[in-house]
Amino acid sequence: DASVTIDGLLAPIRWLDQPDDGAPPAIERRSPIEVLPPDLIERLRPLVLDPTRRWRVELLADRLGFDMALLRELLIVPLEEERLDILSRQLTDQWRAGMRRLRALDAQLADQCLRALTLLVRTQEGVLLPAWRPSDPLRRQFLAAMLDPARSDYERIGWAQSWLESQPVMVSWTHDDAGAAAFGSEAVVQLSVANLMERDEVAWLRRADDRRSPRVRIPAGATANVIARPTPGRFSERMELRLGALSEPADFLPGAIPLRPPGLAIGPFLQSWRLDSWLGRQPEPPANELTCAALLHWSPEGDTLRAFLEIKGRSDLTGAFPRDEVTLWLGPTSGLIRPLVVRSDGALFRGAIRRSPVGVIDVSLEEDRWTALVDIPAEAINADGELLLGITRSDARGRRSSWPRPLMPGQVEPGRARIDCAAWARSGALDSEVD
Repeated sequence: DASVTIDGLLAPIRWLDQPDDGAPPAIERRSPIEVLPPDLIERLRPLVLDPTRRWRVELLADRLGFDMALLRELLIVPLEEERLDILSRQLTDQWRAGMRRLRALDAQLADQCLRALTLLVRTQEGVLLPAWRPSDPLRRQFLAAMLDPARSDYERIGWAQSWLESQPVMVSWTHDDAGAAAFGSEAVVQLSVANLMERDEVAWLRRADDRRSPRVRIPAGATANVIARPTPGRFSERMELRLGALSEPADFLPGAIPLRPPGLAIGPFLQSWRLDSWLGRQPEPPANELTCAALLHWSPEGDTLRAFLEIKGRSDLTGAFPRDEVTLWLGPTSGLIRPLVVRSDGALFRGAIRRSPVGVIDVSLEEDRWTALVDIPAEAINADGELLLGITRSDARGRRSSWPRPLMPGQVEPGRARIDCAAWARSGALDSEVD
């Protein structure tokens, strides 16, 4: 057995044949733009630029049959130091050698593992996204078992099966707590479900009283929304999500949030889903220097509903916050009420498409934030005094955050929260009785 000493440590050398790739029998390599949508190509940029993570894109190229060299040209990847290039090639060759050994033992299992290592999912907005687990301690052990000459074929297959069984097969997240309802009608909730399995499955929601939602067929590697009516009168509710034989809890907040003096503090805003936060189902707030807050309240006269916005960021040399804007999405997601768009320069727009401003409001600029006071149109409040509201913020670099739920890539509108604006007057009447 050969070995090498590095900085006083003895490391064994394991000789491997130079692999071609670990993919199925060779297919003609195509241009990446024939295989991948432009937004996915851009999302792969950080991995292609990182020599320690590029191996995954190389395996994706093996599976989908696109030319990795052309992808690097498209992304204008700079030339690397020779040692970094060697590191990247070594990691890629290890994975290709491991997958080739597994393919020789069980071609179907190798295909399943290659798919899990390079998994993509298509959202209901039509966006193709990576869906592999970025941090996976078992992945290293799986590769080591494939490459270790002391392992038997039986052990290699066992490790591959164990690793594959540890991978997520579904992801669910609350898409909307209230905005799917017709304006002024009973609340409807939406749960988004990603089917990461290799087969189509049927999903539905079941309430505690065993009432079930309509069933939705979700193709393999795709997401879809499941819609259900929550139990009337409940502020929050937990339902059971079923995806084929799988089940997990799903939590919603369909009830109306009371708006009472001095106002309803809105937040925290949540940054758009990232791969690790999405797989872990842990929404994250933006960095401290990008946080947002809002306070919803009635005017002193009691005739106008207002939102005070405080948006943190970093001003430019002129003290402005270029291309920084907040959108207030009003009413149901059917688009019956045009959203309010507030720019950091005070320009006010109605509608998601910016043509010409409908007005200008006062904006206060500080070094690390800007603030504004926005009047909510009376048409947004229904006859019962309820407002359906969602808010998004987009900064100069295109980073998005939202309330009350995070956004998926490609998702334009946020979910809504149901707010009882009439509770303000009821609180005043109660205070008068106490006085």
